[in-house]
Amino acid sequence: MKKYTQQEYGDFPVVNGIKLCPTGDYSNIKHFGEWSSFGEGSSFGKGSSLGKRSSFGERSSFGKGSSFGEWSSFGEGSSFGEGSSFGEGSSFGKGSSFNFFPVSILRANLNCVSDILTLELMRRDAWSHPYPEKFDEWLKTGKCPYNDSIYIERMHFFQERRSLWKPGAPEMTDRDLIIAICKEKNWNIKF
Repeated sequence: MKKYTQQEYGDFPVVNGIKLCPTGDYSNIKHFGEWSSFGEGSSFGKGSSLGKRSSFGERSSFGKGSSFGEWSSFGEGSSFGEGSSFGEGSSFGKGSSFNFFPVSILRANLNCVSDILTLELMRRDAWSHPYPEKFDEWLKTGKCPYNDSIYIERMHFFQERRSLWKPGAPEMTDRDLIIAICKEKNWNIKF
């Protein structure tokens, strides 16, 4: 596999605002720009730092301490070394594996999850909202409590379903929720 230099990375073509990076070994490069797209099976070394909106092909492997920007997207079978961190809204393909306990999964873009996890995540969103009563209003009006203001940050990113809403406190610990999400998404935790 070709090992790329920072200079070579800088020379890769940009198409429609996205830097196209072929499959290769990027372990000598420590900083990548935003909107980079990497080929299938690419490898990244310890301490790599990638900008937001980066996307990665299947079976990409990321070394210990790698850091990824917001809304990064990872293909199926990607693996992550211990101490890796992920920006808000990142998404992971089926069969991804984590060599650490991935607390940052709670800020990942989970899309659709089971009814049980959807209700748990909606309750957590309500629990962390400054006006949790707006979730009961949402059931009646369809007006999302997070669309009211640009000053309220959403805790979790998933496809909510009003038909499942039942007021109440979250029932799962963070640990149990992380394990349940990883199991449902077929993500492996190795710690």
